[in-house]
Amino acid sequence: MDKRMKIAIHETLNQVGVPHNLKGRSYLVSSIEKCVEDKSKICRIVKGLYEELAEENKDKPERVERAIRHAIEVAWERGNAAVINKVFGYTVSYEKGRPTNSEFIANLADFVSLYFEEIADGTYSFER
Repeated sequence: MDKRMKIAIHETLNQVGVPHNLKGRSYLVSSIEKCVEDKSKICRIVKGLYEELAEENKDKPERVERAIRHAIEVAWERGNAAVINKVFGYTVSYEKGRPTNSEFIANLADFVSLYFEEIADGTYSFER
């Protein structure tokens, strides 16, 4: 994966408010990387991606799913509402509650794919 894409993924998660100290963050980074590289993985998040991440990390798919869900919950409770609304647009409402894991991963993969150059360069404004 391109270094600039990795920078964009990490910066987007920072801006949304996913803390670095959560195990779910590393799972989110890996899942977004995998979905950016292969868009078909977006359709197989529950059955394919969780199992793949669990195998790579010597963990169980249920624990991967729970860690990701927890990271999303924390970001939704403590994160920057303006950035969340900008990144997720009309697809998910900050006021209505957090997205599902699949929605979160798919939206971030699409967002990062579209704007990775500007995010990596530091020219993308998350709070416009």
